[in-house]
Amino acid sequence: SERVYKRRTNPFDTFEELVRIGYGKFDIQVLTTFLSNISRYYIGAAVKMNNGETGEVIFIAPQCISRPIVSINGNYIDLFKDRHYKIVEVL
Repeated sequence: SERVYKRRTNPFDTFEELVRIGYGKFDIQVLTTFLSNISRYYIGAAVKMNNGETGEVIFIAPQCISRPIVSINGNYIDLFKDRHYKIVEVL
């Protein structure tokens, strides 16, 4: 959510932050189960990319839930391999 003191973040940035800081603070099994289950809700979601294009989340690999595969204009982009693309907003 948008806050006075902080801008809204998209779920994929939040997943990345939880992975980054969570492994030292949370039970690893609980964290990975939580992230695996919650990320499934975003398959099929419309997203806005950092270049202004819109796409759809097609697949989220369990080993990298913060960088899914996105379909943009019929082209599949693996955000894990193609690092210059980034999701900036879930529509």
